[in-house]
Amino acid sequence: MPDDHPKLRPYTISGGDVLHVTFVMVAAGIVLIMGLTYLSLEFPSYDSALFEETGVFTNNVASVLEFVTIIFAVHYVLIRQRQMTWPEIGVTMAVPKVLTIGILGGVAIALPFFLVEQLLGPFEFDMAEELFGGVKPSILTLCATILLLGIVSAFSEELFFRGVIYSWMRSRWSAGISVPLNAGLFGLFHAFFYPP
Repeated sequence: MPDDHPKLRPYTISGGDVLHVTFVMVAAGIVLIMGLTYLSLEFPSYDSALFEETGVFTNNVASVLEFVTIIFAVHYVLIRQRQMTWPEIGVTMAVPKVLTIGILGGVAIALPFFLVEQLLGPFEFDMAEELFGGVKPSILTLCATILLLGIVSAFSEELFFRGVIYSWMRSRWSAGISVPLNAGLFGLFHAFFYPP
């Protein structure tokens, strides 16, 4: 049976590539934050909404910033400079079977929590309070939050942690070392940037 997939060049991501992507990502993030700060000074009426401690606007802006900086850094370093392709980094079109498994898996994970909450009452941690800052969101705000936090942010984090960092780790160590180490870094990233 012929192989329908194009052969990828045997290029591995080096430690220097990981550092370069990370540096470009941080630099792009700083530039974007400086731009937002400048806008808030030029248009002070938006200042309170832009830099409030909690709320959907801040979460959505953070998701967009994260997405833009990661995509820019990966594209600039690996696609433009290293001449890699998106499939070589790990970005391919998802087939319907994989999407179906992902959706059913998500439901299978979320359903027990929903059922326990229905039986025992609501948990002390209120996700809506955390995401929306006590404001009842409109349907449009809710959809934007699901899209930005659930899809856009998740895609960019997977691209960075699996496409860049895990690929580099896997080229050096076995899966038994690379998987837990990458998962630990992913957990530390979220513990640092999303404190309880």
